[in-house]
Amino acid sequence: WRQLLREGQQVARCTVQRLMGELGLQGVVRGKPVKTTV
Repeated sequence: WRQLLREGQQVARCTVQRLMGELGLQGVVRGKPVKTTV
């Protein structure tokens, strides 16, 4: 979605999410995973 915006495409985030889900694609998760203690 962010890349599409950089390229000048005006697309809603929810639309990209739906299309990627239909195509079986997953987005990149940025940042470190949060570790919690139980």
